[in-house]
Amino acid sequence: MKFRNIIVEIATLSTIIVGLNDRSTAIPLFARKYNTTCFTCHTAEPLLNDFGRRFQAAGYQLPGTGSDPQTVFDQTTFPIALLTQPMISHRETTERLMNTTTTNTSFSGIEVGLFSSGSLGANFSYFTELPVAISHGETSIEINDIHILYTDVLHDGSGNLNFRFGKMRLFIPFIPNTLLSNADPLVYGYRALGVTRTAANDLNFADPTFGVSAFGMLPQVLDGLRWEIGATGGNKSDIDLKSAHAFFASLNQTMYLDNAPLRIGAIYYGGSQDVYDTTITAHPWTNKVSRAGIDAEISDPWTKRVNVFGEYLIALDANTNNAGTSHRMNGGFIGINVIIAPERFYFYGRYDYMSAHETGDIQKQIDIGFHYHARPNVVFIAGCTVMSEILPKSVDETTLTLGLGALFGF
Repeated sequence: MKFRNIIVEIATLSTIIVGLNDRSTAIPLFARKYNTTCFTCHTAEPLLNDFGRRFQAAGYQLPGTGSDPQTVFDQTTFPIALLTQPMISHRETTERLMNTTTTNTSFSGIEVGLFSSGSLGANFSYFTELPVAISHGETSIEINDIHILYTDVLHDGSGNLNFRFGKMRLFIPFIPNTLLSNADPLVYGYRALGVTRTAANDLNFADPTFGVSAFGMLPQVLDGLRWEIGATGGNKSDIDLKSAHAFFASLNQTMYLDNAPLRIGAIYYGGSQDVYDTTITAHPWTNKVSRAGIDAEISDPWTKRVNVFGEYLIALDANTNNAGTSHRMNGGFIGINVIIAPERFYFYGRYDYMSAHETGDIQKQIDIGFHYHARPNVVFIAGCTVMSEILPKSVDETTLTLGLGALFGF
């Protein structure tokens, strides 16, 4: 489907969604407001379809509108959405070097996500996400995402250029689509520094980060080129940019095979951070960090119900111990979504692999599961994760986790 056809669809549907988060599942706030479903922007959530991708790339607003017709100041109620996910899980860990097996079955607590997004006036909007975790009798609240958007900077309705500022998630090509707590791809969580060494700030491009970025969609390039460039001080606030900073860039090109999307892309994240060793009193040193990867996604052109995606990533930390020692990692993942009944029932699966060269650490993970939508905002979910780690002479461990739960959106 060409861009001009999508614009016709968008204009027909009017403003459906102003705020979507690329790591979250479908947010029901605007679906409720405009009397539609979250499947307007999602196929197998949290995977975005073309409609959702172009909303996101245009700053969560309709190309050409400049802003939501009604600002939050004009509304009688404050726009807010809530997602909650109670779950029961069973975990079994086998450590072969120690010849031990441990098991645990528990109610995982209640994870609640609060979302709000809306227009602040012409070309300005905001998005915020506040996870609330209730576990072991304690409640914790954090701000995952809170940023301001300045959209349609060129005032041509194309979505070519927009800006974001605040705490936000960068537009990484793929988001977690699995159920359990280790749903993030293994390569996204790679950390080269030893346990006694701490950095001035965390430089993890997959987690919410403080910074500024320019982004957009170029419909003039084939069937749409999504791009973003940004600068960040890391994942924590109030850090001197001399001590920690990084830059991010991503490109994602869409083409069509018999009206089914084919996407290819690349990402780069690189910067530097001061590192301290808690076991010595030496002055901090600078570790240079770089992450680079390529990604691809294809949907089958026949049934339009199978989606396959994957990414390959390499990592380099150029000075982990003040002696110029480099640590390298390579790995990636490949996943699949199979839609059995559109807007109702789908299976997912993913295989992850990560290899850290200097330490010899090898991790593998397999995820499978399904989502069943009893109602658009009531989802029953089940998943299974098998993760194994081999670290020479110290770890040979496999963990099986089973989870069963529900997701409610209000």
